[in-house]
Amino acid sequence: MANNTVAGIVHETCRAIWENLGEIHTKFPSNEEAIQITDNFWKRWKFPNCIGCIDGKHIHIKAPANSGNMFYNYKNFFSIVLQGIAGPDYRFIAIEVGACGKESDGGIFSNSHLSKR
Repeated sequence: MANNTVAGIVHETCRAIWENLGEIHTKFPSNEEAIQITDNFWKRWKFPNCIGCIDGKHIHIKAPANSGNMFYNYKNFFSIVLQGIAGPDYRFIAIEVGACGKESDGGIFSNSHLSKR
């Protein structure tokens, strides 16, 4: 099977999984759930007014065609960024995937769905 055929299958499969299961497994917390998360951060870690811990991970990729240096990161390789927010129990509350590797963590966050909420 050709590489582009496999890439197309992987892309189509990932999109189908996201469209059908994304809302179930990465549902954004309601206001009541957010209050509970904040309370749990205080109870478990004695950290007040916190709803999540945020960090990003560069996922190594081949340089996309005609992308210039948008995906070239400070670690000297091409990447997309997965940025996640975890609650006091180490479970993901929200994720943001697909930002260009060149973007800063702050820039990715400020353009995210989470930031807008």
